[in-house]
Amino acid sequence: MKKSDYLWFCGMIAVGAAFMLMGWLCPGLAHGAAIFSTGFSFVFCGALFTARQLYRTAPSRREDYERKLAAEEVELKDERKVMLREKSGRMAYGLSLILLSALNIVFTFAGAARWVILSLWGLAAVQYISGLAIYRWLAKKY
Repeated sequence: MKKSDYLWFCGMIAVGAAFMLMGWLCPGLAHGAAIFSTGFSFVFCGALFTARQLYRTAPSRREDYERKLAAEEVELKDERKVMLREKSGRMAYGLSLILLSALNIVFTFAGAARWVILSLWGLAAVQYISGLAIYRWLAKKY
């Protein structure tokens, strides 16, 4: 396990603790309970990831963990699986764009608030533009 991963997990715990304190110490917040529960989820996930990594990298289990990492490396490099992951990503991207567009049309005819419709159209535009930008970046890189 890399040191940066542990720092990431500790950062999750710290951000979660800050959210929990903000939700607990600021009773005037409109969504204090939601902020507190979000903080709790960050703390719980960070602690769970840290405990899981400490369990896996214990000296008595280190060999099993290294075998598992080697098997995962082989699985990730398999050409067929790489092709399937890329194809499934393209299909999920296309499906989400279609669903966002259909949802926008439904909300438009249902008379939803203007900000809801504009935010959904904005999300669809951001997804489309980011897809093009990532494609061009990958085309230049490889």
